Amino acid sequence: MSEAASPTLWEELMSPLNLVLIAIIVYLVYKIIKSNFESEVTVAPPPPSLPKLRKDLTVAEIKKYDGTQPDGRVLLAVNGTIFDVTKGKRFYGP
Repeated sequence: MSEAASPTLWEELMSPLNLVLIAIIVYLVYKIIKSNFESEVTVAPPPPSLPKLRKDLTVAEIKKYDGTQPDGRVLLAVNGTIFDVTKGKRFYGP
């Protein structure tokens, strides 16, 4: 009667594939636990929004909004439509 020697639990865990899987599981659990403790990071509030402008400005009035004023607002008019492009000030500004 030949009995096949069944591997012990220790031998099962020490196989290369199982060692890699255990390492991955331990790493992922570590990242999850670490992220739970670091989740209390404060984020700066967004800057206050600029007040609304009226829709009918003359060319002379729009020229004032080129980003050089204290509020830094940049307006762009195309075919009679005025766009507030302040967020793209570095692209549209002077």
